[in-house]
Amino acid sequence: MRLPVLFAGLMLNVFLVGGRRARADTLPSTLPCDVNDHLHTCLCSNPEYHVRRMRRSLWVSTTVWDLSPTSGHARALWKLQRYLHGHNNQGLRIMREGPLTTQTYAPTVFLREVTVSLPLPRDKWNSPPVPEDPTVVLDIIPETVLYVKSFRRKGDPRFSAEREAQKLLHLLITNGEPIVRRDGYYYILQHDSNTLSRRYEVAIFATNAELDEFYRGTDGPEGRMLRLPRCLRHSERLWSSGGASINADLVRRDCGTTFCYGPDCPTYTVQSKDRHGVERRSYPTVGPFLRADLLTCQFERARQQGQKVMFQKLKEEGLTSPGRNFSRFSPVVTRVVQSGPRGGPCSRTYMSYLPVPRDVIRGVARGKAESFGSSCRDLSGYVMCFGGTGSAEESLEAGRKLTRILTDRKDPFSDHTMMAVEYNVQSRVFDRHNEVFMEAMDSERQCLHTGSTGTYNHHNLDFTLHKDWFEEPDITSLHLQHPCTRTRCPLHRVTRTFDHFKETHFLNTRWVCTQERSCEAASGRDKAMSGLLYYINGRNDDRTAIDMLQPVLTIVYVSEPVEDVKFFSLHFNTRAAGLSRDLYVSELAHNVTREINSMPDHFDVGYEKEIIAELLYTTAEEEEWHELAIFRKLPTQLFLLADSQADDVQHDVCQNDACFLHEKVRDWGSFTEYRFNIGKWVCTKTAGCESGNPRDVFLALTAYFGGKNVAGIRLGDMMAPVVMQYKNVSNEHEPFTESCQEELEACAPLPKYYQRKNAPTPTEQGLMLRQVVTPSMYIIRLKGHLMSAQLSLQLETLKHKLQETGLQFDKDATLFYTYDQPFTPEDRRVTYTGFWKLQSVG
Repeated sequence: MRLPVLFAGLMLNVFLVGGRRARADTLPSTLPCDVNDHLHTCLCSNPEYHVRRMRRSLWVSTTVWDLSPTSGHARALWKLQRYLHGHNNQGLRIMREGPLTTQTYAPTVFLREVTVSLPLPRDKWNSPPVPEDPTVVLDIIPETVLYVKSFRRKGDPRFSAEREAQKLLHLLITNGEPIVRRDGYYYILQHDSNTLSRRYEVAIFATNAELDEFYRGTDGPEGRMLRLPRCLRHSERLWSSGGASINADLVRRDCGTTFCYGPDCPTYTVQSKDRHGVERRSYPTVGPFLRADLLTCQFERARQQGQKVMFQKLKEEGLTSPGRNFSRFSPVVTRVVQSGPRGGPCSRTYMSYLPVPRDVIRGVARGKAESFGSSCRDLSGYVMCFGGTGSAEESLEAGRKLTRILTDRKDPFSDHTMMAVEYNVQSRVFDRHNEVFMEAMDSERQCLHTGSTGTYNHHNLDFTLHKDWFEEPDITSLHLQHPCTRTRCPLHRVTRTFDHFKETHFLNTRWVCTQERSCEAASGRDKAMSGLLYYINGRNDDRTAIDMLQPVLTIVYVSEPVEDVKFFSLHFNTRAAGLSRDLYVSELAHNVTREINSMPDHFDVGYEKEIIAELLYTTAEEEEWHELAIFRKLPTQLFLLADSQADDVQHDVCQNDACFLHEKVRDWGSFTEYRFNIGKWVCTKTAGCESGNPRDVFLALTAYFGGKNVAGIRLGDMMAPVVMQYKNVSNEHEPFTESCQEELEACAPLPKYYQRKNAPTPTEQGLMLRQVVTPSMYIIRLKGHLMSAQLSLQLETLKHKLQETGLQFDKDATLFYTYDQPFTPEDRRVTYTGFWKLQSVG
């Protein structure tokens, strides 16, 4: 991109300004921190400079390029005065307020970027007049902290402002103050238009509310304090809560061409541009990029995590300056993809990109070059430019407007993926440049349609900024020191960290377990703990006390010793206001599993859906640390396989005439072959996945026996057993597939009278009469309450035994039945489950 060509006559201005001598009547730099406008608050003072906070506010700005800050200031101020005098969409004259602020920076030897800004009156913040000149823009400035040096001169001081700024910069460095960018922008504040009482200030950017929050996410609450001015590091509350209401459109009607300068800026051609500011661009080449795939569902966290990950990659390759600490990059790209249906807590996923010079890519080790990404050629798409800090709210709003315009125009574009580009360094406060890009569907390469994780299912991008449900302290916060840093714990490691939970792997551990029944988790844990303490304190075969390691794992049933455990866990506060402890933990588990369920497949977050656990750590100071744990996959040691099969009990036989007892064909030792001497059944089918409900199936069968048939005859009590069959109608061979290719069929035997005669036809939709050859089954008997994880494990074991024995069976159908009466005590329940004998299926 080329900078604007200026008239050669401006060179005369440079010589004239450069030839002036500084006046000697400058007041000392120890002026008091006397802020006399409503936008600034003095936070603290140094003998030679002040630290000041500027409130969140609405400004009008314009930027020009000039050979001199003086002539640049004059040209820019003329544009702002036209706006104030009525050159806006409302034709409204606006009262001028102060301070008049000049933002300047010299990226080249000859040309200087000069931005002049004025705050708008507060009564204009919710419906500000829009400038008619597209180079005059509205800016929402977040709360900002500045280093400020005050001074007065009788003449125009701008010729020495850069020298004053350099002196202030060196002073700040000497005093150990953190500086965002040493070669960045500086500011000239003019507080009074009266020449005699005019007061000038030179300022250097320190931080703002959004940058501080960014570093809170990358460095933690304590580390982020080191990036604040020294006098503010012990402030309990630096930023205001909420802030003033401002409603201004930050979309630019003209993107301009000077927002990026240097050899690494993208080169493109503007093919078309409309009155809304939407540009159709064609990029011959984009990249190469350093890429970071992110395990986050939050836009702002994506920017935090992505930049930290990319910095670490550069550091590992020796591509950062020696001793350089992490700081926020620019320009940087955030890719937003709608990977799931709208409304889910993790329906959008993110990826970060950082432009990298080609010679850097050539120096990267071949095995790591893939993570540095690649170039994209012949990229074409639509761009909308906007101001502000490029926050999640601002980026999504710009994306929403761009999508609406393209949809109304019926332009074909990729509506499930958006690139948000932030160009400017953080030390630039006014007239910042950001972009959202959506690829055209007729783009030759369609670079954004796929990524390292493959092709996504198509869902239109959701631009709603969802509130984060998590209210606990951030698990990545450094001030949350894990108890294992202060007390003995088994060998373990954290393998991945997500937004609200982490993945932990306990390595080669063995567990002493006990079991208690209780209606409340806390009381059940306390009862079980007493048994553990007996063992730990010497009530064991060796009569030896054992050092107790952390954590104590509370689960809902007894387990054998476990060699390896993998789980997701999140730290939580047990003192939840307004909720019982168990209810609070239950809601926490519901929210985190809902988030996990909405995550895309490439996050790899499979888990056991019916079991949650609590980890309890106790420090030497008797402080308790609680974590909610969700198992990734339960080891077989957590199930008592030997005890789960039912004994040869008598309470499973028919209790009355309304049942047909199965007949034993052969005892195979660990399983039994049965058959039914039944020929006629009434059956119904439904989906076996989430849309299916076994209760609805039973209601339909019961209704048939109660008289919902063509004859209107009541057939008596429903016969037992009702045989439930889950059948996989896809090509997969998993008995518990969660896809909607699963079919549930339930059949109840007809009464003995109708085994010899024709039964009345059902009137309920979906019910049918069926006559089948008596089937045989390979069955195991299980007692007590069964969870799907335990049932799946038992069936998998039976399947292996059948295969080892060489028996043929239907792998796609799993059946269950019971003879239990309603309200049978849990410890007396018996469930029969297994597979149909293949050659006998009717």
